Amino acid sequence: MAILTTPLRRTLLVLGLALLGLSWPFIAASRRVLPESSTAGSTSSLFGGLFSFSSMQNLDVNDGGAISLTLDRVGGAGFESRRAFSFGTFSVDAKMPRGYSAGVCATFFLQSGSYDNRDEWDFEFLGSPNNSRGMTLQTNVFMNGQGDQEVLTAFAFDPAAAFHTYAIQWGPQSTVWLVDGVNIRTVSKSSADYPKDPMKVYFSIWDASPWATGPRTARIPVNYEYAPFTVTFKNFKYTPLSAN
Repeated sequence: MAILTTPLRRTLLVLGLALLGLSWPFIAASRRVLPESSTAGSTSSLFGGLFSFSSMQNLDVNDGGAISLTLDRVGGAGFESRRAFSFGTFSVDAKMPRGYSAGVCATFFLQSGSYDNRDEWDFEFLGSPNNSRGMTLQTNVFMNGQGDQEVLTAFAFDPAAAFHTYAIQWGPQSTVWLVDGVNIRTVSKSSADYPKDPMKVYFSIWDASPWATGPRTARIPVNYEYAPFTVTFKNFKYTPLSAN
């Protein structure tokens, strides 16, 4: 189920970023939150130093190593891996924002390439106008810049009540999305565009009012009266294909 066509989604996001005084590289692939030219902050506490960030704004690292990202009136937050990874399993434990979260999008995704020819494997957590139990899990794929392959999956649990494990198993012949070890989607290689170049890993939370929640003719924007919206990630793991 496509939420918005790729060109329209990109146009809306670029306009929104311009209002914030940000250039397009601030969110590559529609969800990236760190500028290409940014100077990374301290990385010692970000999943063993594998990740970097450009600003501590709305980013918090607790004593146990969990990383919380918050969306409020000031903006969203995110961080990215310091290097790219090849085929393997990427997993993280995550807890979503509680309560009302319409228009909010939290993400965990892999990406390589520039915007126009990017490859991606995505987890997108879409907010709800009711409560966290009503959030929707969206998986998405981009191959050589071609997207519109969204699939929506209803949660079988409240994603804000406890941590759950989300994993992407990326191999040379197929890619699998798993939630708590259960396969929710598989994409098999069917063309030369199937992603093979190493990918970086990204986490973020941002205002996706133009497309995240509600029917196409009646999108529900973020209501900042309910802010802050916080997602927490912990226990990121990468297992190379040869070690699986």
